[in-house]
Amino acid sequence: MSQIKDPSVTSTEVVTVSPELRAGLESELVSDTGSEYKTVSAFWRPLVLLAGWISLVLGVVGIFLPLLPTTPFLLLTATCFAKSSPRFHSWLLNHPKLGPPIRDWQQYHCIVPSTKRLATVLIVLSFSVSIFVVKFLILKVMLLCMMCGLLVFIWRTADGPSD
Repeated sequence: MSQIKDPSVTSTEVVTVSPELRAGLESELVSDTGSEYKTVSAFWRPLVLLAGWISLVLGVVGIFLPLLPTTPFLLLTATCFAKSSPRFHSWLLNHPKLGPPIRDWQQYHCIVPSTKRLATVLIVLSFSVSIFVVKFLILKVMLLCMMCGLLVFIWRTADGPSD
């Protein structure tokens, strides 16, 4: 048995709880602070951190190259940083350009309407070029289906608050 302070009690009362209940309370405290990710072990931390930096570089490069997706790489970066380095995760979430869309997705699972419009234009342009270049009909159909699936996902996702 161990003693922890019950977060629901406003006084300084200490409650004695079993180890199983303590683990449950600690996981609730973690989720209440907004951090849904637990850090990885010391062995995996440098590898996950490296994966985060690689995905950040690919995401930033994707800003300038229309065929390289930016958003999935930035979401992967946020996840890797959350699991390996709270400092870098905080830096990413507070970044003036990269932070708002990541925060919107993590907090509200939404996409800002202006981002939806830009993504739609870029997806239609890049997939149209790919469909035009590809010679086999089956590949053209597959590309068209992927484009439609992406657009349905984007436009069915809730509108974000920070437009």
